Amino acid sequence: MPKITKTVHIIRKAILLSVLAASVYVYFHPDTVFVPVAASQRKKLDGLFLHHLTTKYFVFHSNIPREKLDDFGRTSDLFIDLFNRDFFRIDYKFPLHAYILPDVPELKKFMQEKMGVQTFPEIFAGAYHALYRAFFTHRNAGWGTFTHEILHPLVDSSLPAVPSWAVEGIPAFAERFYGYEKDGELRVQWGYPSPWRIQELEGRLARLNLEEILSGSGSVSEASLVCIFIYKQGKWKSFLDLVQKNEKNGYPTFLEAALGMTLGEVEPRWREFLNDLERKKPDLYRLPTTKIFPTEGEYNEFMTYVNGIFS
Repeated sequence: MPKITKTVHIIRKAILLSVLAASVYVYFHPDTVFVPVAASQRKKLDGLFLHHLTTKYFVFHSNIPREKLDDFGRTSDLFIDLFNRDFFRIDYKFPLHAYILPDVPELKKFMQEKMGVQTFPEIFAGAYHALYRAFFTHRNAGWGTFTHEILHPLVDSSLPAVPSWAVEGIPAFAERFYGYEKDGELRVQWGYPSPWRIQELEGRLARLNLEEILSGSGSVSEASLVCIFIYKQGKWKSFLDLVQKNEKNGYPTFLEAALGMTLGEVEPRWREFLNDLERKKPDLYRLPTTKIFPTEGEYNEFMTYVNGIFS
């Protein structure tokens, strides 16, 4: 059984690396009609980097060693295929550009000097820029940052009818996962809350109002739990399919349509879900960070431990 020796404070810092992308996204997400940057602007930005890698879905730009960039590019492509399989049919005009800096100080410096960003969250690991059709991150940010960040443009382009609460809820849902690669595919287990998000809801977790969250009045952490709840009900793909088709089957919300019941009927299940999280809260703080394992065997051994915490 793996041993988790970090304190809750250190874990909280690590977890934030997976979620801060959402807080920076507002800097760049335009409220106006999308107009891509001119080719000359892109070329000028690209010229600041030594290595360039074109993959199936991305164009990467970085000064990190080329072999590391190749590995990152290959796995990134697998994530797009994974989202297509586990989430929704992706409708996006690829490629997406990705700029990978060596570390946080260099990333901040780049964003300040080249992108005009002067204010950052306490912990900063990445940002998406809609006009450049690009995300900016650093080599040690982790896959949780990538999945959250990359889902923003994919949700925007593929789910035009997405409810307001799910605009952040869906990317936040994908912050925490465990998986491995097999036969050229990523096999991933979703449905785990970020410990930091549970901690943020301290004192009110069990009282969260589902109707208020669905109305858009909840926080990102609350919205992420609604997504996990839908996943735990076995209706995640059904929910996203309905959103993509903009079909509610006569119900007021996509959640009700996916579960085939009214909010009043859903309420007991929601309460049970929250109460279970409340009971397991001390153990949830011990959840390890997002990880892709090199072998299926290592993944299975690890998941035996994780499922003992949150099942």
